[in-house]
Amino acid sequence: MRCAFIAFVLALCAATPALAQKGGGGGDQLTIRVCNESGRNAFTSVIYRTGGEWRSEGWFRANNGECIDLAYTDNLRFYVFAEEVGNIEYFWGGTFEHCISRPGPYADVINPSAVDCRPGQESVMFVEWVADEFGTFTWTLEP
Repeated sequence: MRCAFIAFVLALCAATPALAQKGGGGGDQLTIRVCNESGRNAFTSVIYRTGGEWRSEGWFRANNGECIDLAYTDNLRFYVFAEEVGNIEYFWGGTFEHCISRPGPYADVINPSAVDCRPGQESVMFVEWVADEFGTFTWTLEP
């Protein structure tokens, strides 16, 4: 439990310019939500586990001022990445390297440890999160 808390604190520090908030809920499901308060429209991608499989999915459009649910998972660990619509040079990322497909949409069953991209994919740096409880976890995109 202490390791999960330390990992969560480290993820918070690595997440700038992103900010996350968690909300209450119940059961054994985590809703991964993104709220875009950045002043820009964004495409988002998510890596999460469900039913024992890791999935990588994108692109979900989150317009400025909008909140959308990206995925539902039975695991507290997940990864997210976002970039401005039409400008891949402006992005919200972290320290977890993984492959994405551009343009999307894409939905793949993956090995989260793999860093070798398939043809047509490229590597980006996702933000790693570990929620401390099931319910809704909100990742807020800020300027």
